[in-house]
Amino acid sequence: MKDNLKNRNFCYKAVDDGEMYVTGPGLDALVVVYPYQSEVHETRLVGRSLGAMAASRSPEYLFVANTESGNVTVMDVITGKMVATVAVGAAPGQIVVTDDDLYAITVNSQSGDMAVLDISAFGRTRKPPAQPPLLTMIPVGAKPVSAVIRRA
Repeated sequence: MKDNLKNRNFCYKAVDDGEMYVTGPGLDALVVVYPYQSEVHETRLVGRSLGAMAASRSPEYLFVANTESGNVTVMDVITGKMVATVAVGAAPGQIVVTDDDLYAITVNSQSGDMAVLDISAFGRTRKPPAQPPLLTMIPVGAKPVSAVIRRA
């Protein structure tokens, strides 16, 4: 049980920290927790082999890495519905969102690259995006594990 607990990932809702999202080994669902009420609110099916997560403020999206399938699931935090699934590379291990909420960046440990997603490409409608959400893939070297965004 200890090994299962130490590998869990969590992320807070970016706007008010009112929801905590948890993923981990053996969980094929995203667990939504209300941390100030000490209760599990619900579980949401948003992919398989869920891993790292990051949240944007505006629009309120949660980006969830699906490590085995090499994609990222984008969930609308307000509605709880899946907005898109985007192929990003082999074994996405970390996701970060820029401070201006324009881009979500994944670091892919197996393929050795970084994927840059355009957050504005995800609309709140079911229509396909006007432009592809995957802007570019940048090679970064063998087995990258983390990323940091710094303002110039």
